[in-house]
Amino acid sequence: WTENGTVVSSQNPYSFTVNQNRNLVANFDLLSDVEEINQPFTIFPNPSEGVFSMSTVFDFTYKIVTVGGKLVAQNEGFKKEHSIHLNSPGIYYIQIENRQGHQRFEKVLIK
Repeated sequence: WTENGTVVSSQNPYSFTVNQNRNLVANFDLLSDVEEINQPFTIFPNPSEGVFSMSTVFDFTYKIVTVGGKLVAQNEGFKKEHSIHLNSPGIYYIQIENRQGHQRFEKVLIK
């Protein structure tokens, strides 16, 4: 909340008593980073013979773990598309994280 260009509160909700005319402005931040992680995410082909790609509209990092929780692959840089090669057949879980730290999980099957 601002009044005449000065921040008067960052509380949500902001409560005040009206005893004079005031010019308050509510300022909102878009939650695009939360909406972003819910955008369509593609893993193809899935199932795979071992090589697959992941892509979406936002930059992300990933970690891939086995059903037993063993980390088998990860990256450090943020990109919109990643190509992966896994040697062992099985079901793998992919933890995807956007720049704001929001996560989601996907599954891939390696034949």
